[in-house]
Amino acid sequence: MKRVQSNRAERTTAVGKQTKDDGRMLKFQLFLPRLKMIGQRYNTRAMFGRPFSLSSSLLENNESSGKSRYSAVIFDMGGVILPSPIGGFKDYEVSKGIKPGTVSKLGREVDVSDLLETFHRSKIEPFPVMVDAIKSVRAEGLKTALLTNNWRWKENQKLMPFAADLFDVIVESCVEKIRKPDPRIYQICIDKLGVPPEEIVFLDDLGYNLKPAQAMGLKTIKVLSPEQAVKDLEEVLGGKCLRCFVEGTTTVPKHLEIPMNKLKSYLNWALKLHSKEEPVIRCFEHGQSNPTYFVYYGGKKMVLRKKPPGKLLPSAHAVEREYKVMKAVGQHGVPIPKMLGLCEDESLIGTPFYMMEYMEGRIFKDKALPECSVEERRMIYSSLLDALCKIHSVDISAAGLDNYGKKGGYVLRNFTRWAKQYEASKTQEIESMTKLMEWLPARMPTDERVTIVHGDFRPEVIGVLDWELSTIGDPLTDLVTCCLAYYMPDNFFSGPQLTGRDVKNLGLPSVQEFVSEYCRKLGIPPIDNWDFYVAFAMFRTAAILQGVYKRAISGQGSSSEGVLAGDFVVLLANQAWDIASKNEVVPLEEAIITGGRPKNQWEPDPRIDAVKEKAKSQGLWNLFLPEESDPGKKYGAGLTNVEYAFMCEEMGKYFLAPQVFNCSAPDTGNMETLVRYGTEEQKQQWLLPLLEGKIRSCFGMTEPQVASSDATNIEASIVQ
Repeated sequence: MKRVQSNRAERTTAVGKQTKDDGRMLKFQLFLPRLKMIGQRYNTRAMFGRPFSLSSSLLENNESSGKSRYSAVIFDMGGVILPSPIGGFKDYEVSKGIKPGTVSKLGREVDVSDLLETFHRSKIEPFPVMVDAIKSVRAEGLKTALLTNNWRWKENQKLMPFAADLFDVIVESCVEKIRKPDPRIYQICIDKLGVPPEEIVFLDDLGYNLKPAQAMGLKTIKVLSPEQAVKDLEEVLGGKCLRCFVEGTTTVPKHLEIPMNKLKSYLNWALKLHSKEEPVIRCFEHGQSNPTYFVYYGGKKMVLRKKPPGKLLPSAHAVEREYKVMKAVGQHGVPIPKMLGLCEDESLIGTPFYMMEYMEGRIFKDKALPECSVEERRMIYSSLLDALCKIHSVDISAAGLDNYGKKGGYVLRNFTRWAKQYEASKTQEIESMTKLMEWLPARMPTDERVTIVHGDFRPEVIGVLDWELSTIGDPLTDLVTCCLAYYMPDNFFSGPQLTGRDVKNLGLPSVQEFVSEYCRKLGIPPIDNWDFYVAFAMFRTAAILQGVYKRAISGQGSSSEGVLAGDFVVLLANQAWDIASKNEVVPLEEAIITGGRPKNQWEPDPRIDAVKEKAKSQGLWNLFLPEESDPGKKYGAGLTNVEYAFMCEEMGKYFLAPQVFNCSAPDTGNMETLVRYGTEEQKQQWLLPLLEGKIRSCFGMTEPQVASSDATNIEASIVQ
């Protein structure tokens, strides 16, 4: 017969003589809530310097509720996170014909090998309400620990049917070789947490396990049921919401609280939902504009979006429009949540709001999707593009949205709106934002397509959310917003971006591939002014972040991350201006094609001259002269022919580019000839003015039939 002996016998003479492990003995560390601990009647006066007794209150040493002073919560396992095993012990004793209480009395040699296997195979599930509470505690910024009298047996198997990463610290009796209620195991847990005892809350279902923790200065909660324990813990932590956890949510901040009785009334009469329990409401952290809440009531998971409190900028936060467009496009193939109701009565919860169903999904903060396989990444980005194309394919009239916005001129209107709102929320002068507000309106697209635009399109596949900025407009603004991760700084506060990453190895499309596939799916021509849209989108994002920052510092923000937005306004504005100022050629070329050149072709175009001066001032000038011809870099940039070839390829895409950078034929060949073979007098007279762009040269063809420099085309005749 295999025998089992508590590890208590290994160190406490009151239990019995230590038994050697001779291969027939199965030593294990048992977690037995509510079991009498034989030989372990601690003298509390000797241990703690004073006697004490447990309070009959559910909250041991409870203080009045208010702001929490606690930094960590310790959870027991059996009877707290998991059902108590006591019933299993009793059933086992009956099935084996063992005297009741035998398994409980540690130190006796009893064959319980099959009991352990039974517990291991029974797939005990943790209480969902406790798992939610643990996740919620962590979301509030507190540490969590598991302190349990656990067992292990063959091959180091242990009972822990939940994810270990729920906890910052795990302390088990079978590892430490001591068990509760020995004060030493509590001290081990405290030390590992690195938190003072008076800042820790401890939950256990056994009074004698709470007693030493209480004496050591921990706040204790006696667990009679998971639901009661969570409510008690909420009270101890100052009213934190620890129920119905959803990733990315936290307790509703004080300034965004909603009158619960009025919300419940609305859910009753408008949505026909009823429950004896009060609604559970949590606040999403990843919303920076309209406060967004998770609501659980009457067995239904919902999302509430409302306007922020206080004085708002004109036409901003229009949740009514958001509700209207979502309901409309949802009937035309665009994936959105089911819309439940709109309330425009401000007297109910302080602002207009709407309700929609909650959609279970994943939130990817890192745009590289590190938690996904390469194949899954491709699928997600492909689904993202499909959803965007569905939005831009909605028939505006069929969806009843003809009056949803003006048709045409969207980019200019959108720019004007955000420029005004930026000025209204400005907290400092940003030079690059001022430059962008001059540069962008001078280069507005003249051939906008007109579709429904989301206004802030991000990777959301099962449902497209956050339609606050939607209207009728230029769909390329959605496309560029979707691609901003390729341009944003990698340390952006909303999560890691794609800047500088090897997207090919990650299985993600490049910007060019993504944009090309979009054009293919919708059957539209390639986009030749993409840089304008990138600069525009980054300007708009900077303007939005400035508003987020202003609301955060004035107490109106819906997320604690709002104050971080201010750090990125200048960064994004500078980056947008970088993109804008380095791309003067394409917009100018489009303007010349559209508006034509000056009537007198022999007079220089002042627009081209202005851009040439910018290129010259930035050192982007005379790039063509190879180092072989100009080894001292006296006249040119000193590039090799190979290095120049890449630049030449790019300039070749635009007829105006070679002229702007003073790299156009025949000037290039003539200048190189003068550098190599010209006299000093010829260089002064012809080379330097050509290098400075003050004069131009031309082809001088002498052959009557063919304008060519090919020697085989030369004709000769002798005339007497």
